[in-house]
Amino acid sequence: MTICGGTIFDGVNENVPTEQFALDLLEFVGWLRGLHARVRPSKDSNRLLCPSLFSRTRAITNVIETTGIWLDNDKGGMSPEQFADLFPDLRMVAFNTFSTTDTVRKYRVFIPTDHTMTAELYGLIVKRIIAQVNAVYPEHGFDLNPTHAAALFYLPCQAHQREASFFHDYAEPPRMPLEVMAVGREAALAAVDREPIYTRTVPRILTDKARQLRIERALTKWRNASHADGEDHLGFFLLGVRLMRGAECDDAETARILAEEAHLSHNPSKRKKQIPDIIKQVRSKHS
Repeated sequence: MTICGGTIFDGVNENVPTEQFALDLLEFVGWLRGLHARVRPSKDSNRLLCPSLFSRTRAITNVIETTGIWLDNDKGGMSPEQFADLFPDLRMVAFNTFSTTDTVRKYRVFIPTDHTMTAELYGLIVKRIIAQVNAVYPEHGFDLNPTHAAALFYLPCQAHQREASFFHDYAEPPRMPLEVMAVGREAALAAVDREPIYTRTVPRILTDKARQLRIERALTKWRNASHADGEDHLGFFLLGVRLMRGAECDDAETARILAEEAHLSHNPSKRKKQIPDIIKQVRSKHS
């Protein structure tokens, strides 16, 4: 069962949620559709949704878990039909914003996921999707600001120009919720290549000091991440990617460091068994 959840806020400047919820996918889509029928007097009279649950106030550092991917197209450069066609295997919902018109179709997209995500993983996957869109539609119109797990999105309602309203549920086979583990691995590999600390204009050999700095930064991210059940599989994979791609550790050094860090996981034995697969995947991806 795919669970969709999040928190509700009364305004864009609010940091304390008024509600939190968890519904199965069909219930959630039905809830969105029901909200879409509402007529609001203004954009700001609507409430907002965040796909994350928080330990305290709304902040990335307070994210407990996130479910589902949300995107905001505020310029209409790419139609919702074009977006859906670009990802024919993904289940998704697209609906108008309050300010959409017949000529500029602004909209939001919800993509369910088969697993909850950490804040870091949510950001990686959103940026991966945007990069794939940008490769085909450079003038896509998606807002690049709400790509983090603490972002807010206005709930569905009728557009101010009522006849421009729409609600599309792309549920036909073979569409399925996004596979977090598979897409997360792709996103992790792509993200490390984009990180400024790893960017090189010409090939060169890292100094020992620079390599150690990159190793320490990779370890800090791993150690500060969530290690709850089901949440550190991809984090451990990302550590391996950063060691091999960023710090240019060889297979033996990567295996040694990963084995030393596995104890932080909720399941150290599984993380140790994961090590050969991590090394193999990173090598095959960038050989």
